[in-house]
Amino acid sequence: MIDLHGLLPSLRREVRRGTVLSLAAGVVALLAAGIATRLDGSAAMVPGGIALLGAVLAWFGPLVHLGADRLLGYLEFDRTLPIALRVMAAGRLLGASIRILPLFPALVALLIGFRQSSGPADVGDPIALVVIPLVGQVIATVVLWWLMALNARWSFRRLWWLPTTIGFLPQVALMVLPASLRVTVENRFIAAIHALTGIATGSQLVILLLLVVVPLLVACFAGAAILFAAGLARYQFDPTQLGVSMTKGARVELRAIGRGPLLAVARLRLRLATEQFRRELVVLVVLFMVAAFGPAGARDFARHYIPVLAALLPSGIALQLFAGRLTGELEGLQHLPHSASTVGLGYLVAIAVMALPGAVALQLLHAMSGTPPTVLAVLSSWAWFVAIAWGGAAVGLWFRRRYIIAVVLFLVALMLTSSLLDSEDRIIGGAIALVDRYRALQIAFGPLLPFGITLIVVVVGVPLFARGLARYTPQRA
Repeated sequence: MIDLHGLLPSLRREVRRGTVLSLAAGVVALLAAGIATRLDGSAAMVPGGIALLGAVLAWFGPLVHLGADRLLGYLEFDRTLPIALRVMAAGRLLGASIRILPLFPALVALLIGFRQSSGPADVGDPIALVVIPLVGQVIATVVLWWLMALNARWSFRRLWWLPTTIGFLPQVALMVLPASLRVTVENRFIAAIHALTGIATGSQLVILLLLVVVPLLVACFAGAAILFAAGLARYQFDPTQLGVSMTKGARVELRAIGRGPLLAVARLRLRLATEQFRRELVVLVVLFMVAAFGPAGARDFARHYIPVLAALLPSGIALQLFAGRLTGELEGLQHLPHSASTVGLGYLVAIAVMALPGAVALQLLHAMSGTPPTVLAVLSSWAWFVAIAWGGAAVGLWFRRRYIIAVVLFLVALMLTSSLLDSEDRIIGGAIALVDRYRALQIAFGPLLPFGITLIVVVVGVPLFARGLARYTPQRA
């Protein structure tokens, strides 16, 4: 018999942790579906795209919270509760399923936009507006279950490659297929969608659900819950699981203190970044070898993966901040006898140093594609990496949960404004005008453009970082 006294509290706790983001994503998705029906042409795709972005953020919520639980040791507390581990695991998985429900209306809004832009005949019977999003919802739910179970059992610190691989694998799988076979796969996929639509409108739907879909979902859920529970049973708190030791090998940084706090912070962060991404550097070298000498399909995969790892080199400094925000390590930075701006500049210097090997790796990849690297191209890539990593670090440290409401209100206002425009040409024309202005800036300023953008991001990011560090308070359970 199912222990509802243990299942329901676990489910409620998981749902409550994502209430704000899920409700916000759901409201945006519902508004997007209604607005998309009033638009024509390519403009009808805009509301669905915005809604899908919010739904994707809601989908990542359970994974982020589970990672935080592992990092802070909250899973150790879960093990002490008088609830069977499998029941607790089932409650968390069911709660996560509820948190990602906004994905369904977001997919509906996206399909409505596709119908409005391409014509109803391209999507099929209107029942497809329910069947296709429902299939997408089910697939996303099953993937989330297993990612949570894997994270609970082994931690993404050891499986760091898994989420990125899942994101790239479908694209790479299609790319490595011969052209004729790729067309066959795409045609069969479309045929399967039409078959599902036909089944949904006929009497075979009940048979399909009872004999195939429901047993398969139950098996996937049971397997994920068992694996999740096994992770809870074997879990041991490790303070260095997602972060890194602050005391190991600190003599170099202690000597650097005499030369100034900025240099001390920068050298400490550089050491921690190289320790944290040592394996990624090895994988980066292997990928370069595959991109140069591997078979055609493997070369395509490596060339898609290398930019991700190159960007992770400077972004690792920002990831240290996010881990420190969860562990309470940032509270130690608040007690340093130095201003928050000085500490932020130390992080910025570390990001700038780590961005250089990332930029070199990116230009080496371009050289393999036939574009000869130049010093100016390396510096341009370096500037973009610094702008992205430092901007993410500053905004991530400053950003608070209540700002989600402001973002949602902005997106809703944007969609409502687009729905009031009578002609799609005005929306598309505005987007094209922005692209043209950016290209004009590229022509006018050339390679100086990324440096100018980076300078703006640095100037704005330093006070944001300082404000976020000054008002930081450790998170509680």
